[in-house]
Amino acid sequence: MRASTRRILSIGLAGIFLIGAFFTYANFIRGEMDIVNEKRATLATKEELFTNQNDAINKIDGTFTKFKTSQDTNKKKIELTIPNGVNTIGALRQVEAISKRSSATITALGFKEAGMKASESGESLKKIGILEITTDVTGSYAGLKDFVRLIETNVRIANVQSFNYKSSFIGGQKQAGSPEQLNLKVEMYYQE
Repeated sequence: MRASTRRILSIGLAGIFLIGAFFTYANFIRGEMDIVNEKRATLATKEELFTNQNDAINKIDGTFTKFKTSQDTNKKKIELTIPNGVNTIGALRQVEAISKRSSATITALGFKEAGMKASESGESLKKIGILEITTDVTGSYAGLKDFVRLIETNVRIANVQSFNYKSSFIGGQKQAGSPEQLNLKVEMYYQE
C-alpha cells in the first residue's frame, strides 16, 4: 500500500470517527444533558421557593416577636395604670409623692374599697375595682391646684369625684396663719 492511500484511508477513518462522535453526542450525551438541565432548573426553582418561604417565615417570626414584645409592654403599662389588686401602699406612696411635688401638706388621709365597677363594654377580661381615697390637704392656692392636677395626671388612673375648697380669705382679707384647705374624694382603680 502506498503512503498516499494510507493517508486517505486514515483521513476517511478519522472522518467516520468524527461523524460517529457527532452521532453519539447527538443521540446520547445531548439527551442526557437535557435531563441534567431539567433537573438543575427544578433544583433552582425549589431552592428559590425554599428561600422565599424561609424569608416569609422569618418575617412572620419577626412580626410575631414584635407583637409579643408590644403586647408585653402594653400589659406592663396597663399594670402601672390599673395595678393588680388594691395596692393601697402604692396609692399611698403616689399621693405622698404628689403632695411633696406640689408643696401641699396632707393633714388627713383615708382609704376605702368601694367595690367593683361593672364593665360598660363587656370586653374587659378582669373586673375593675375602686379604691376610694379621701384626703385633706393644706397649702397655697397654687400648691393645691397643682396637687389636684398631679392627682388627675398621675400614672395610676384616678378621678377626682368631689372636692371642697376652704379659702383663708374672709371678707377680702387673708387670715393670719390660716392656709388654704382642700378636701378631696378621689377614686383610683385596680384590677381583680
